Amino acid sequence: MRRLLPIAGLLLAVSAVSAQPCADRLREVRPASAQAGGEIELLGEFADARGRRRPVVNLGGVNDLEVIHWSRARIVARLPGKLAAGTYKVGIYCDGRRGPQRFLYATDFRDLVVHAAAAPTSSRRPQASAPAQPSALQFELWLSQLGGIADELVWEGIDGPVLYRHWPERQRQALYRAFRRSLDGASSDLGVPDNIADNRGLAEGLIHQQLRESDAEALYLDSVGHSLALEYAARLPWSLRDYPLAQLEVLLDAREFFAREDAGYAVDFGMSGMALQSPASEQWAFLRRRVGEDRRQTIVAVLDWLRDTTMHFEGRVSVATMQSQWQYPGYPPVARVLAGTPHLDRPTWPVRPRTAGCFGTAGFLRALLRSANIPVTMVSTCAHYQAHFPSEGLYLSHGDDPYSGEFTATGCSAERLLLDANTFQAWFRRGPEAQRCANIGRAAREAGGCR
Repeated sequence: MRRLLPIAGLLLAVSAVSAQPCADRLREVRPASAQAGGEIELLGEFADARGRRRPVVNLGGVNDLEVIHWSRARIVARLPGKLAAGTYKVGIYCDGRRGPQRFLYATDFRDLVVHAAAAPTSSRRPQASAPAQPSALQFELWLSQLGGIADELVWEGIDGPVLYRHWPERQRQALYRAFRRSLDGASSDLGVPDNIADNRGLAEGLIHQQLRESDAEALYLDSVGHSLALEYAARLPWSLRDYPLAQLEVLLDAREFFAREDAGYAVDFGMSGMALQSPASEQWAFLRRRVGEDRRQTIVAVLDWLRDTTMHFEGRVSVATMQSQWQYPGYPPVARVLAGTPHLDRPTWPVRPRTAGCFGTAGFLRALLRSANIPVTMVSTCAHYQAHFPSEGLYLSHGDDPYSGEFTATGCSAERLLLDANTFQAWFRRGPEAQRCANIGRAAREAGGCR
């Protein structure tokens, strides 16, 4: 049995194995509009206790509601303070494992108009009492004080997902070493991991990326150790504490990095695109010069770099294509995209940064911006991929937009490419399919002249 769950215009098909349909009924949400960070009421018929139910407010992604009161007829909940303005869908996922695509049943969803909260006027500063070089014990104590963020550190092993508090000492010490390495500004000794997938016999246009468990774990711990170091030292104007659960998962949950398989850990094409995470020190070396006053400025700086330097790869997806253009028999490693690579089949062509098309660019942004604690998710429309920046409520109309010839000719800032949630919904989730498909890349075509 399969059921389609709505996430503000997206339909997620999930297997309904050993689950019970949701008996809760959501009849009304009051008020009809509210400010981000404000309280709302959900009226209907609900279970006596919340249990594993997950109330959410969705627009192109999942945002958790903070439950203040739960009863059989009325739920009082607080909206996340960082929601962008837009028309959201409020509902309850039932039978709930955590994760944006891990719920089997849901109530009906009701509209809620959200108004953005006023921007804060103060900036972050490091804690004066925080030691510059914390010991492992001090790190553990600090992590325990992060308001539940430690519970979003999840590794998936042979027996299933394991929360940080249940990690073996070996793994906890490895995370601490990655944290200290990033805090001290040291480079990791991680190389480019082997792609152990057997891609022999795959049709042109297909490729599988799979890592050994040791390599996947090392890349994951390196990434989250770096994220925690940025938070500890307040090196960014924003904080992990700003994020709702679904966005923290993109940054901290190993299941958002890799999908565990019998033979290893795969990079899930639908979730992570065609890009392979590189060591955080290499990604941060690029990003630190582009961090702006807020996340949006940082995103635009990266998109501007794509506009100015990057090209679309040539040919069809295959191991031979990957080897020729990135000298790697798998998904392009982020560090090689940043550095630029030769095209071995075109020896007269200069070394250039290139991405694996729209699915490569969306995956590149997702992997790279993790190293600045900015979550990115991927959206698919008409077999094309688009990047979604959920913390900002912004989208690209096509992963290829930044370096498309139509856009680079305008001389415009990549700020022109960013769509708000309402525009994205109007272009890609409403109207005839032919029109939705025709809107792919529309932001680049309509950017106008800026020279």
